[in-house]
Amino acid sequence: MINLQPERANYIPGIDGLRAIAVLTVMLFHLDGLLLPGGFSGVDVFFVISGYVVAGSLNGHAKQKFSTFIIDFYRRRIIRIFPVLLVVLLISILVTVLFLPKLALSRSFAYTGLAAFFGGSNFLLAASTETYFSPSVEFNPFVHTWSLAVEEQFYVLFPIMYFIWSRHLITRSKSLIFNLVFFTALASFVFSWYESTYYPSQAYYHLTSRFWELAVGALLFKYHAVTLRKQNNVSLINLMFICGFLLMGVGFFFADKTSFPFPWAIPSVVGTALVIHSLVIKDTLSLNLGRWLEINAIRYVGKLSYSLYLWHWPIYVFFRWTIGLETWQECLSAACLTFLLAAMSYHLVERKFSSFKLIESARSGVVVVIGVITISLSFGLGGVMFMAQNRISLSVTSNIDVWSPYIYHYDTKTGNEYAGKTLFVIGDSHAGAYGKMFKMLEEKTGIKVKVYSKGGCGILNLRSPGLVGDGSCKQNLSNWLSEIEKEIKDTDILFFSSLKMPRMSDHNSLFADDIQTVLAENTTIQAMELRKEALQESLLVLKRFNKVTNNIIIDAPKPVFPYQTARCADWYSKNNSICANGPFNRRDHVDALSQLASKQIASIQNQFPQVRWWHTIDDLCDERICNVYHRGKPLYIDGDHLSGYGNEYLYPSFASLIAQSID
Repeated sequence: MINLQPERANYIPGIDGLRAIAVLTVMLFHLDGLLLPGGFSGVDVFFVISGYVVAGSLNGHAKQKFSTFIIDFYRRRIIRIFPVLLVVLLISILVTVLFLPKLALSRSFAYTGLAAFFGGSNFLLAASTETYFSPSVEFNPFVHTWSLAVEEQFYVLFPIMYFIWSRHLITRSKSLIFNLVFFTALASFVFSWYESTYYPSQAYYHLTSRFWELAVGALLFKYHAVTLRKQNNVSLINLMFICGFLLMGVGFFFADKTSFPFPWAIPSVVGTALVIHSLVIKDTLSLNLGRWLEINAIRYVGKLSYSLYLWHWPIYVFFRWTIGLETWQECLSAACLTFLLAAMSYHLVERKFSSFKLIESARSGVVVVIGVITISLSFGLGGVMFMAQNRISLSVTSNIDVWSPYIYHYDTKTGNEYAGKTLFVIGDSHAGAYGKMFKMLEEKTGIKVKVYSKGGCGILNLRSPGLVGDGSCKQNLSNWLSEIEKEIKDTDILFFSSLKMPRMSDHNSLFADDIQTVLAENTTIQAMELRKEALQESLLVLKRFNKVTNNIIIDAPKPVFPYQTARCADWYSKNNSICANGPFNRRDHVDALSQLASKQIASIQNQFPQVRWWHTIDDLCDERICNVYHRGKPLYIDGDHLSGYGNEYLYPSFASLIAQSID
């Protein structure tokens, strides 16, 4: 969404009011999706407005030669769009690196933020496995820039099309049906239908599926510019206005996330076009319903809409990461802060920057070159801040030696008693989270460790089979097992590691803190059937590898917590709702959860008594509780993955098991 002011000659006051409605629906949806289930379609309202306004901006310059036409256009866009955008991006990056726990962040957050400088964040988000409506997306401060990227890409293509269109190089006909923009919009609409059905994430983020929405606004402007006739029929104007608002309302309240942008963007797009049309064709204000969009207070919110859109999302995200965004007090505080920063941005950046005499007097080419250089330097500064996070972060999690399960600083080997042997490790993210322990083992014993790990791709997890379905996990696990089978020797060791307990939280939210609820959810008929399938798969895998080595280790269930250690470690996040249960779990609750796997473990032990199980619950818990901290240091980085200190703490136990396997 880009909140663009039309040139004064084409200024329509009611469009500012329409912007206000659009930005408020988006803000409300992002605050709590239950309040306005289809509020995300407010972005589609902005797309139509932007198409209309940009066409109006280009229309006044269509008689210029092509080079002047393009350079002048980009001069206006750079002055209008980037001053506030760069301010918001740089401040958001700074807050991210200073206060957010790096270990809980997805690497894609930094990539998305940096791509936003050059209008490419939508491509990264479309390529992600997470959709726009995934819970984890709510913790990325830069997700909202996807719509800016769509419009910036539109600005690359549309001015060229408009120039050709205006000069009638394609056809001499003045009919809208025969112009280049119409047919491109029609192709985009059909493609949106296709992508929404088969590639919903790409459909949501890509210009190819959104071009038609912006083009509707552009076509409407061209229609007005060529054939507009003012109307005195107030009833007709009001009917259009009412129908338009009803259609927009259908989108705001009923738009289906699973069928977007086709067909559920259609009501918002058509409704916005009708409202704009009613605002433009009116020739009297006395009884026109559209007058309420011209109320000063509503128009002011519309003028703030660009800054409101830019600020609201990172503020909401930072609230979620720190104090929380659950109670009405927290939501109200976030909304008020958004309006405060938006007003400051509008008056101190948007309006001030465009009125600088130096900029007003500079040639368009000079402004464009300086603009590109400024954007590039800002991009570089953002990248430097991300790279410096470990050094400048105010979060206690920046101590990577304690928190990171992947960092180990010893440079020289201190032993080689197991030289020539290999430890093969296969499993999900919990296998990877033993990284520091594996490096310690290599340095201290000389054994070679080869790790095959991917989040969510567990095998022998005793909860669900991993070698079924058509997903990437099945392919990865199959390939890894085949590779290990070819390389492993009878003197090597094979370690199966995965999460075997029901998770109680992730960095986004608590799943459940009531043990009875967790147990009930994991003992349903469907859950028990999956466990049965997982057991059969486990027995087949062990039978397969028992032929090549007798040195097989499986990690037993470890404690899980309704708590996120890294997110709750700092003073400014301790009161977050995700921290409410405290940094521990009751031992009897952990034991009850581990019993869900007890029958599978017993069955495996009966058939493969030589398999060694790595039991760690007694090491990580006392008789009463399992704590996420030990002597003031974190054993976990979240609700179930070990921290760097946790790796060091469990190393003696694991090293002893390795010694037993080799001896």
